[in-house]
Amino acid sequence: MLYGPGVYTIYTDCPSGQPSCGSGASYTVTVNQGQIMGHLLFDWSGNTNIDVINVWESGQFGPSPMFTGTQTTTDSYSGDDATVWSLMSTDWDGDGINGAGMVDGPFVGFSANFNLVKPVPIPAALWLFGSGVVGLVAVARRRTAVL
Repeated sequence: MLYGPGVYTIYTDCPSGQPSCGSGASYTVTVNQGQIMGHLLFDWSGNTNIDVINVWESGQFGPSPMFTGTQTTTDSYSGDDATVWSLMSTDWDGDGINGAGMVDGPFVGFSANFNLVKPVPIPAALWLFGSGVVGLVAVARRRTAVL
């Protein structure tokens, strides 16, 4: 589930799609303007419905212990200076690590976080795919002509 700005309490023992049922351990999350929150359930090695909550911010890099040095690049598609990440996990629980410590499953206390990268634009992807197919066809034709 995705959430916009607001304050949310997510409970870990709720059925999928009903995170505010009031049962189990809980996260209380503030999502500010310019941020988006995702609540995901995943399974790992026999453990089911492990809750992961991430708050992402657009064009945000830090402060973050995950990155050092220059943290921007030139977007080759548009030519604009742009950050590497479309959305980056924030340190929304204030412990100095992006993401937040999980409260259920086998990873209690571990901060789960992940960033969303800019997708390759479809026109560029099609151009690259098309040129690859043309190259493969040319190689195949050359092999049959030699035999």
